[in-house]
Amino acid sequence: MEQKITLNMIPGGVLPIAHASQNDNNRDITFLLTEGGSDYTLGALTTVQITLKRPDGAVYSFYPTFTTDTNEIKAAFFDDLTAVAGDCIAEVRVDDGSKIGSANFILRVEPSPEDAVIYNSIVTNKQGLIVFGGRPSSDYGIVVSEAPTFEKPTRKQTIINIPGRSGSIVRQEDAWNDVTRKYKIWVAKDRRQDLVQTIEAVTGWLNRHVGSDMANYGYFRLEDSFEPEYYRLAYYSGGDSFINDLMQAGEAELKFTCRPERFLKSGDIEQEITGALFTLYNPTNFKAKPIITFKATGPSLISFVGGGGGSLSFALTSGDTGISFDCETLQAFNCGGANGKTSYSSEPYLDPGLNACYTTGTYSKLFVTPRYYVI
Repeated sequence: MEQKITLNMIPGGVLPIAHASQNDNNRDITFLLTEGGSDYTLGALTTVQITLKRPDGAVYSFYPTFTTDTNEIKAAFFDDLTAVAGDCIAEVRVDDGSKIGSANFILRVEPSPEDAVIYNSIVTNKQGLIVFGGRPSSDYGIVVSEAPTFEKPTRKQTIINIPGRSGSIVRQEDAWNDVTRKYKIWVAKDRRQDLVQTIEAVTGWLNRHVGSDMANYGYFRLEDSFEPEYYRLAYYSGGDSFINDLMQAGEAELKFTCRPERFLKSGDIEQEITGALFTLYNPTNFKAKPIITFKATGPSLISFVGGGGGSLSFALTSGDTGISFDCETLQAFNCGGANGKTSYSSEPYLDPGLNACYTTGTYSKLFVTPRYYVI
């Protein structure tokens, strides 16, 4: 069920309340902006940002979608925002290039008895938690004893030294090397099994992710409670030596090899786009490579031009119902023989900041998953 909340851009009055349940994911809420008694119209160059503070003090910001020349904003509240029950203070900030306006509201998260304990350990447990391949470390009695260090990736580059000349020739790439994420952990034996069996369960969890994952090239999703607004793509790269503490507990350092990107969870929210001309705001300093999805009934010739550069063309035939294109892997899917039905001038991407994009052709719906990241 979609909620509609009216927000007055003129300060004062009682804050409106939006409702959600704990652990809700993609809870859709529509905000109707007003200025006194009139609609607050959103222009084509407007940027909209929502900032929310949870009861445990964690702060999140994300960029909702909106329809130009209207007063309507659509926001999908993902599970990190609703992980802690209670009242969350939130602000909608609108910048049209000449002035900045804002309005506050309360997101009231109703407690979920079924999941409250789980999310208490995942999000607010000060001892930390790891989620790897969709399984939390709390399932194995693991305690992360200290926060990991912030390892930053190095740029891929070639250094050429020429005999007899001072200095070097440095050729830098627009690419980065993998980084290592290390966690110091301890685990106590389960009351139902001895320490050896407990450690075997832990190593089984870490090492079950083997083989080829064509979607992520052998990497699997890694997230933790220290940076809950991000996730990484990683594979487990060792650290199975456990210090034995009188057969009651074991200590170890777990090592994950991670891709250089730290992906924003808010960037994984699929946005439905209305209109052939639209804008997307990239809040990071790095080029984002989105997933573009068209829903259409073939035959049709469709194109997409990204705000940062590059363009896509899709030639759908009779019987096709749509197509998706991954601008990172340059692969099309969700359509029979999809790669043969696409062409692109260069890799489409979204530049940092505001991106003016447009489409041509006949289609019923357009969705963009922006996949913003930092390093």
